[in-house]
Amino acid sequence: LDITERRRAEETQQLLIGELNHRVKNSLATVQAIAAQSIRHARSNEEFQSTFMGRLQALAQAHSLLSAATWEGAMIGTLLAEQMALGTVDPERLDVTGPDIELAPDATLRVALVFHELITNANKYGALAYDAGKVAVSWKNEASGLTLHWRETGVPNLTQPDRTGFGSKLIQTSTGGGQARVTYWPDGIEW
Repeated sequence: LDITERRRAEETQQLLIGELNHRVKNSLATVQAIAAQSIRHARSNEEFQSTFMGRLQALAQAHSLLSAATWEGAMIGTLLAEQMALGTVDPERLDVTGPDIELAPDATLRVALVFHELITNANKYGALAYDAGKVAVSWKNEASGLTLHWRETGVPNLTQPDRTGFGSKLIQTSTGGGQARVTYWPDGIEW
């Protein structure tokens, strides 16, 4: 009796189970970190719930994109569009430019959370909180890696905040070895 095919199927199944376990552990570690930081920085239960659920939704949307592509990656423009849709952003207030660039799965998850934080902050405190506000987002692939540029305008009398929130820290630590810089202009923020 030849059981070669059955052995191959069992080996493939074990490999897939191992990969699934790895992804689940990583996802749970990410959720745990998001929960811990969201609790630490929340001023109320309502703020925690809103912030935590928004971040989980952003992460879930990125997972859905990756699942649809069998975890091979996601296009950065699609990722931005999906995150913008979660924040119900008026497309007339956006200027989005950049080439088709596919992000690796780990970068997709990090960039999804970065986009979520940028959109959330723009809606709460930045350009999207004001009728005249606009957001320009661009990206390009350079020799040093992906460069992402986010510029908000139309914010009256912007001043630099007294404290750095978890969202800003998340953006700064989600670069995958790169760097994130923020500049506060009188009319808006630039990352």
